[in-house]
Amino acid sequence: MVELVNGDDVVTKANADELVQLIYSSAPTLLDFVFLGRLDAQAFIRNALLEPDGQYSAKRHKLAMQDGRIIGSISLWHSELPSRFQDATLASLQKYLRPNVALHVIKVNPFLVKLFPAPQDNELCFGHLAVDPQYQGIGVASKLLAFAIRQAKAMGKDKVVLDVHSENEAALPFYQKWDFLKVQSSIFVLTYESYWRMQKLL
Repeated sequence: MVELVNGDDVVTKANADELVQLIYSSAPTLLDFVFLGRLDAQAFIRNALLEPDGQYSAKRHKLAMQDGRIIGSISLWHSELPSRFQDATLASLQKYLRPNVALHVIKVNPFLVKLFPAPQDNELCFGHLAVDPQYQGIGVASKLLAFAIRQAKAMGKDKVVLDVHSENEAALPFYQKWDFLKVQSSIFVLTYESYWRMQKLL
């Protein structure tokens, strides 16, 4: 049976790699570019998810688990996130990145901010939605997305938004099935890749 749990309740050094692989799989091409390769990207995520807060912290993830194994993940962002969230994210970057990687992230960040607009007050944004390939097709992603929609309604939001690579042939039909519509298309000018902002009205 698949159950949803808070990331910081179950993630330890012993099982961290299960969540690392999920987060990485949600945007491998982009993460490789931002962190100058898979090894640095995964090493950073592994360290950051064990921190008490921040964008990659386990605390900020809802996890799907089955038989004691992490098989799915989702992270939620909104405009009311406390300042400690941003501070913790920056602290993780400074703490765990090699100097050349940190410099590259600093240079790339303004382009990422433009590419992925922060959620408005009436929006809940989700990311890092991923399911272990062995457990795909049994409704895990739907269970995680339904959780995000419930949270949005509970917070009084009237939209759920996401950003997805325009050529993600697995994700796009899934989101469209859930009545997400493309509202914007943007080019990441550093790699010439296209990303869609999609939204669902509640």
